[in-house]
Amino acid sequence: MISYKLQLHSDQRYYVPGEPIAGKLTFQPAETFKIAGLSFELVGETSMWSNKSTYGRVSSKQQFLRMHHVATADDLPADGVAYAGTPYSVPFSFTLPQTLLESACSSVPSHRLLPPSLDGRRTVDDCTPDMARVTYTLRWRLSKKKDPRRSDALQHIADALLLHVVASHRPTDDGPTLGPALTAAGRLRTERALRKGVLRQRVGTLMLEMAPPAPFVYRSAKPTMYSLNLSYAPAGKARESPEVPKIKTIAVRLKAYTYFSPNALTYVPTAKSHMLDGALGVYTQSYHLAALAVGDSAWTHDNPDYYTLATTVPVMLPEGTALAPDFQSCLVCRQYELDVTVKFATGSDISLTVPVHIQVDGRRAAAAAAATPAAVGDAWDDLPRYQAEAAGSVFDPATFGATAAPLQADLADYAELLADSRSPRSPSTPRWSPNSSPSSHNSVAHLAQSSGRFSRGSHGAQAQAQAPAYSATV
Repeated sequence: MISYKLQLHSDQRYYVPGEPIAGKLTFQPAETFKIAGLSFELVGETSMWSNKSTYGRVSSKQQFLRMHHVATADDLPADGVAYAGTPYSVPFSFTLPQTLLESACSSVPSHRLLPPSLDGRRTVDDCTPDMARVTYTLRWRLSKKKDPRRSDALQHIADALLLHVVASHRPTDDGPTLGPALTAAGRLRTERALRKGVLRQRVGTLMLEMAPPAPFVYRSAKPTMYSLNLSYAPAGKARESPEVPKIKTIAVRLKAYTYFSPNALTYVPTAKSHMLDGALGVYTQSYHLAALAVGDSAWTHDNPDYYTLATTVPVMLPEGTALAPDFQSCLVCRQYELDVTVKFATGSDISLTVPVHIQVDGRRAAAAAAATPAAVGDAWDDLPRYQAEAAGSVFDPATFGATAAPLQADLADYAELLADSRSPRSPSTPRWSPNSSPSSHNSVAHLAQSSGRFSRGSHGAQAQAQAPAYSATV
């Protein structure tokens, strides 16, 4: 029997790239034993499952980040023995990288940016379907010798803590431009005919335009202001006795798209991509953000050919949500669109749909970026990949004690699978592993069988693991 408590030094709700993740593990054994080793891991994984395949349910999993921290002799008891009834405390520390190594994805640069968590927490609405997950897990494993006379007789005690990471990056130019094209003045525009009567006769042309929307700030209570310009040009007989259309309401909605595929995505998916890619799944959710009533007096007639109306709409993210920043990865992607619809009393309407981004508070992101070796310029500049020191901390299997040999084989397979654009098999550490052998990789068949741990039935355990400190007795 052993009681333990894993505690993080910071009580913040989430971490951003460049921030340290530090804490300590306190344990107290009920019986004296010889410590063979104590190690910590920070693991980032992307996983998905889908029923769209003709073969039934398929799933895929990729481990894009793995960082190790091994307790040194100075952190453990001097003689390597944990005595019964004596409490011990071992510190650990990680720093979230700004970018991933090229081995994470060699074909699409935007896939090497650290993705945010999509862990399906039910305390707030993060618009995460059960079919897609991006998780960051802090794992630890204590190895003790069952028989002091045998060096290979080990027993392992392990557990994990789910962390929440919010990462946002400046949009890249890997794929096609989403949304309508910009005008010469750098604005987004759409046009349509205004019709009236039973025969729906055309009486004029409506034009709606707006500047590219500023990004939302993650979990911010401050509204973002969007300026809209609406124009109406009468046509035909309507020019003789022009009558401006009466605006019923201006509505703004946010659409969240979560894309997931068992195959590595080498393109930027859109709402219609599933028509060409049969393996691609998409989960869509819409949020009503604002509704504004505008009077007829708001129209101006400065130009004899058309009427104009300019207004500003305050928009903020819906209360009770924690929508992750948009991102691209090999298996899972998240995108947002802002839909602005102007409805008229005649029953006509005009809509403009534009891409929009969600980002972390710039001050916090800049402070974290400045504290890491990868920081260059401000937080949204392109950041170089970690060099030798980060490469050693992320993918060096020699730092993981007794599991170095199996991990070396796993990493070789992982690199080979990435080169083949297949879903990588990753080393897996069981949550509880008494008498367990060194970790081995999961095949696709094993992943399909175990993907049920991402179902709704497991969210209670995940929510329990999100606390900054937890304790147990085994």
